Amino acid sequence: MEFIFEEDLTQLESENLIMSMYQEDNRTSTQQLHSFWKYCYEPKKNFDHLNQFEQSPVSSEQELEEFLIEAPLVHETWFIERSLDQVIIGMLVLDNDSFDDLPMIDLYIGLPYTRKGYASEAIELYFEYLKEHEIDTVYTSVLKENTPAIQFLTSLGYTKVNQVPEDLDDPSIDLYKRLL
Repeated sequence: MEFIFEEDLTQLESENLIMSMYQEDNRTSTQQLHSFWKYCYEPKKNFDHLNQFEQSPVSSEQELEEFLIEAPLVHETWFIERSLDQVIIGMLVLDNDSFDDLPMIDLYIGLPYTRKGYASEAIELYFEYLKEHEIDTVYTSVLKENTPAIQFLTSLGYTKVNQVPEDLDDPSIDLYKRLL
């Protein structure tokens, strides 16, 4: 299944956040990518935080950009910025994932911006967008040892999937789903 949204909506807004869709060869998107790298990855502590549970850690800004442009499974990438100061604090990615073509969401929030409610606000805003496009279930995968992420997911109403697709053969990963 491939998710095709017919409208040209490139921005979502909530009380505290603005989410902007990444667009290749767009000056604003390039600046947002640079800001995401600068504020969410570049400082060593942030870099370690975002990569500690990644199967394929990102090691440079160029590698991150190549991932966004060339990754065959990525359908949409949204940069998350605070309305207050327009600082990019994170990124949300919708994948056409290999796990039976399930709509998979990945969320990355920079360490200085965690535990402030931004992740919940961003994901709920994106859920509303998905509902408007008649997507009624979303999934995410998480490393079993990533307790903070598991707690966050369950607080959002995600439940662990007990029967996972055959192509999810990594015993270190659990699959979670949420009905919208």
